Amino acid sequence: MAQKPFVDYYELFQASPNAQLDTIERLFRYLAQLSHPDVSKTGDIHQFSLLAEGFEILRDSEKRAEYDREYHRQKSETAQLVRDTGCVDSDCDQRHQMLSLLYAKRRQNLTNPGMGDTTLEQLVECPREVLHFHLWYFKEKGWVQREESGMLSITAEGVDKIEKTIQEKAAANSLRLIAMSPDLVTKVPATMV
Repeated sequence: MAQKPFVDYYELFQASPNAQLDTIERLFRYLAQLSHPDVSKTGDIHQFSLLAEGFEILRDSEKRAEYDREYHRQKSETAQLVRDTGCVDSDCDQRHQMLSLLYAKRRQNLTNPGMGDTTLEQLVECPREVLHFHLWYFKEKGWVQREESGMLSITAEGVDKIEKTIQEKAAANSLRLIAMSPDLVTKVPATMV
């Protein structure tokens, strides 16, 4: 059976998690009146049901205490999600490093091009769950495959990707050098143009 999605009743009531019961009750009465299905202009049965469900939980001290534990757990997960948004650059670097390792392994030994998950995890120094995220991405893109031995190896598409990335970095570095020294461009002899 699918678990019911978490509903932030404090957000629904536009109240602080520290709000007293009388405040929640006043907010419930006001918002319930606005969303009551019998009100033609603003009636919303779904909103009204959520409000009634939330009020039932928040007015009972035991149910509220249980809800608050889940509320704080959800907020903690959300905070972690926000913190994880800062890892995009390091993830890109790790993926580049992993593809480079798989590229080097295939280039080194065409008949045995595979590398194990644990070896990659150790070489790239990333946690297993992050490694699995990267491998999922690579498989979706078609850049890696599992060999019959169970080892991971880079595909031709993966080789194309790593080479394209290196070419793009080289071009970006060249542009950066030109931008840093614009006088070099003006000093190029006319015979070279």
